[in-house]
Amino acid sequence: MAKQTKADTISVFNRLKSDVLAGKFAPIYLLMGEESYYVDLMCDLIQEHALQPYERDFNQTIVYGNETTALNIEA
Repeated sequence: MAKQTKADTISVFNRLKSDVLAGKFAPIYLLMGEESYYVDLMCDLIQEHALQPYERDFNQTIVYGNETTALNIEA
């Protein structure tokens, strides 16, 4: 697979941002890449828009790939 350019990264980020702001969420997101700025920004956007603040304590689980395994993640 060809390496993504910065323009590709920005394009994908903008598409995902538009979806999140419109309330169109995927069941799961795997965010990774050399540019951690965009990963962090997308995480913040999803956290702010996916759930209302009062829903987060019960319905939000955050895991970090370098701190967990697939076996530790429950559906």
